[in-house]
Amino acid sequence: MVVEDTSRVCASISDTCDRSSGVRASADFVNTSLHVEADAGQVKGNHFSHASAEIVDLGEAVVDLDMDAQGAGRDLLTLLKATPIGQRFGTQLLGVDIGGQGKVDFHLHVPVKHTEDLALTGTVALSDADLADAKYALRLNHANGKVRFSQAGFSADDLAVTMHEQPATFGLAVGAFAANPKHVVEASLNANLPASKVLAYVPALAGYADHIGGSANWSAAFNADAGEAATQQLLVSSDLRGITSDLPAPLAKDAATALPLQLTLGMPVAGGAIDLRLGDLLRLRGRMATPASPFAARVTFGGDSQEATPKNGFVIAGKVGVLDLSGWMDFASGNSGDGGLLNSVDLQADALTAYTRDFGAARFTLARVADGLDLGFSGAQVDGTMHLPLADLRAHGVTAQFARLYWPEVPESQSSAMSGENPASVPPLHIRIADFRLGKETFGETSVETYPTATGSHFEQVSAHSKNIELRARGDWTGRPGSDRSVFSIEMTAHDVGRMLDAFGYPNVIVGGQTVAHIEGSWAGAPSAFALARLDGTLKVSMKNGRIPDADPGAGRVLGLFNLAAIPRRLAFDFGDLFRTGFSFDSIEGLFTLKDGSAHTSNLEVRSPTADMRLTGSMGLKTKDWDQNIEVTPHVGGTLALGGALIGGPVGAAAGVLLQGVFKNQINSVARAQYKVTGSWDNPKVTVLAKETVKAKKPAPKTETDQPAGSTPPADAGAKRGTG
Repeated sequence: MVVEDTSRVCASISDTCDRSSGVRASADFVNTSLHVEADAGQVKGNHFSHASAEIVDLGEAVVDLDMDAQGAGRDLLTLLKATPIGQRFGTQLLGVDIGGQGKVDFHLHVPVKHTEDLALTGTVALSDADLADAKYALRLNHANGKVRFSQAGFSADDLAVTMHEQPATFGLAVGAFAANPKHVVEASLNANLPASKVLAYVPALAGYADHIGGSANWSAAFNADAGEAATQQLLVSSDLRGITSDLPAPLAKDAATALPLQLTLGMPVAGGAIDLRLGDLLRLRGRMATPASPFAARVTFGGDSQEATPKNGFVIAGKVGVLDLSGWMDFASGNSGDGGLLNSVDLQADALTAYTRDFGAARFTLARVADGLDLGFSGAQVDGTMHLPLADLRAHGVTAQFARLYWPEVPESQSSAMSGENPASVPPLHIRIADFRLGKETFGETSVETYPTATGSHFEQVSAHSKNIELRARGDWTGRPGSDRSVFSIEMTAHDVGRMLDAFGYPNVIVGGQTVAHIEGSWAGAPSAFALARLDGTLKVSMKNGRIPDADPGAGRVLGLFNLAAIPRRLAFDFGDLFRTGFSFDSIEGLFTLKDGSAHTSNLEVRSPTADMRLTGSMGLKTKDWDQNIEVTPHVGGTLALGGALIGGPVGAAAGVLLQGVFKNQINSVARAQYKVTGSWDNPKVTVLAKETVKAKKPAPKTETDQPAGSTPPADAGAKRGTG
């Protein structure tokens, strides 16, 4: 018998068939049995090429239905929902969408009188299908592979898919196909994805996206227990190899370094518990935000903590290797939305760094107070507090009180502390330091007072007071990052210029020397970028009573003065042994014009017990070379420089008699000479330009209070002091 319309037959067999026309089928009745064959038709919009139904005994009706069909993904999903699977797992299928094409083969065994014994088995072959689940914002494309199903559930084993245009594998198990009988759903996803795509699934981490790059292999697993209130979890893991992070230390990372990540997140995300491990670096435990409760988490570096989750925000504690404090402050200022999440910090760092400087081992604390944040520092090189108001920062500014701050020096090639900052964005600074050191130099009690202007920052007061140095400065820092400039007036007084010059990068240049220096100038960059080689302006110097040691061939280079101790050796009368331990001077006076990395002078005068000098020309502070003329007029009198010490009185007279016996009448007529100095700092070339004989000049006798710094009356003082 040929049946042109089997809709009534299908409806009597199962709801799996829909009412549709154009079905071509044949039905054979043999005694009490029925056999139906169909070769064309539709089921829930799916076109089938073959279907067969068998009832062995109409009296004890048991339907066995086999069907092969193919259609669009959405039609296949409709067919699936019409089966017992859809009735049992409707919640899990809610929000699921399937695109593309697929082919379904299934067998349905239905005992009409005993429907509890219904059995359904089959497969769906997906071809370039798109899978989406709105509940979890999940979208997978170009799925290819098989999905197995039964009346008790379904599974997809390692479907080949793409996620964000990257190849991936996806696995799904629902119902009886789940590996853990407690789970009603299990899913897995493995893909190599860019960090930016992964972070996009966690809005709370959006502020970090610009600082994390690269791609890595990610594994994600999802499971859900049965029941409406059942637990749901998302587990994510990766070794992060291939991921880079330019976040400040200790969260900085290069692509080659592995840093195992394990994340467990309660679902749904809103209000879900969060547990994160980053290798041995940190452990985070907390909960995600909901409309009624804020995000809260405890972060422990270098270990774990069983303390309760805070009421809100981040509580950070533990121990780290390196803590880049300035980096995190810059990050927080550029991501102000995250600032409200920070509750407190208590970290012990093996190395506390700020602006590329290492302050050694120190403890850093942060506490949120009513009007802002209180920061604390405790270590051998830094000890003090800082207050940052969170409101009206431009009005109130940053207040800091330090018992000590020992600022490490770094090579000049490295950037300054404020490099890249916008001068107009710097808040007022109110800084007091009881003991400030820059490198090896002690500046003592130091204070800084600034306030913002329309174009930058005005430094109303920069002062330092110690037993070696008095410093006062005022000026302005204006412009934009990359084109900013500092213009300052600086007055310095040093009881010992040698120690002051140490602070400016010229060590072991002069012993002693009372000095007053006045600078009027400007330089590109922040005030902290100050260096003589960068300065455009003038430098007026006045030094009294000092000595330039002769141990280092370059020891005498300072502000355009090369190794002055070598000059007397080049005089017509070689005083050789008298200057072995250096060159003592009574005064050095002069004005320098600083421009484009060079120091030029036309009037630098040096007066000493052995010679008077006048220097003109330039010294390259950047190129470290010379282009100078020096006029030297030596003189001999009753006071001599011998062994680096001044000898006066009877001893000086005796030495004079000795010299007269050696040089006879030449002692009263000496050679004035002019020299040209060229070449590098370390290897200057001194050329004699001219010589003339002049009457010897007899200096006035010195009193004991006029003695050059570092010298003493005894004749062996120079031997005892060495080169200083």
